Amino acid sequence: MKKLFSLLMVVFSVSSFAQIMTINVDEDTWAVCPTDLVDVNVSRTSPSNNSISLNGTSSYFEIPFSANTSFGNANFTVEFWVRSNQSAPLTVLASSQSALGVGWAVLMDLNGNVTFAALDATGTANSMSGALSSVNDGNWHHVAVSWNRGTTDATMFIDGGFEVSQSFPLGDITSNASTILGYGINPLNGTALYTNAEFDEFRMWSEARSIGDVQLVMSTHLNPGSFPTLAQNFDFNELTTTSGWLDCAAGLVAPFSGTSPAINVSGGPSMTFNFAFTWNAVNTGLTQNGPNFQELLEKHGQELK
Repeated sequence: MKKLFSLLMVVFSVSSFAQIMTINVDEDTWAVCPTDLVDVNVSRTSPSNNSISLNGTSSYFEIPFSANTSFGNANFTVEFWVRSNQSAPLTVLASSQSALGVGWAVLMDLNGNVTFAALDATGTANSMSGALSSVNDGNWHHVAVSWNRGTTDATMFIDGGFEVSQSFPLGDITSNASTILGYGINPLNGTALYTNAEFDEFRMWSEARSIGDVQLVMSTHLNPGSFPTLAQNFDFNELTTTSGWLDCAAGLVAPFSGTSPAINVSGGPSMTFNFAFTWNAVNTGLTQNGPNFQELLEKHGQELK
């Protein structure tokens, strides 16, 4: 007679994000020798893809300064998903700038066109603006900017497509500043600019990503261990704000504060989830092939070791 056993294991992460793993043991009879192997099939729930929501008046997301994303004169790529219907002359989507403005910023204008701007330590500035795509229509859009410091070319991609490219022959842009989503200071009058938007999957890479690279993983929940150039990765899949938000690539925590965003459960863009199945080989006889593994049964087949 066929028997089916299920074991539910709840795994909690530092960021209070939980997933359910179900292990099904399926065998025809228990009349097996102690050394026989039984196939164990593993399935895992696909968690909902949460996002963070900024109210446009007082909230923003702040990532503490990290040496991992202080690129100086080195290549880098910044990418994120954003959903907004805000129409303002100037909206700051993401930035990392010192009090003097040294660093970089991704901006949005009244028509929803995206601008990338940077200022180096010598005071030299450059900017480029897209005109092909509008991202303030209330739908999710993916924004990526790749900067090759060797060729000096900076390239913007919107929703995985080419938007604009321009030479950025700048020097060191080290800011020693936090990275902020959804807030900035208007350079013309010094007023605060808050963004009414949702953000998801904020990533920074220590390389100039190509259009193919961007397209390949823009809609995929990443396992940072498989991407050595992934310098920062906030997937925003926390269940509560009180513990802050975890950078899955480097372990950095963006702490909760009075200006922190809200969580929009299941509010993020459609995302493919890929998980790494890693088993603790505390017993002999353990083998793994993708999501399937084998384990020795006890002599009378009463339970898994």
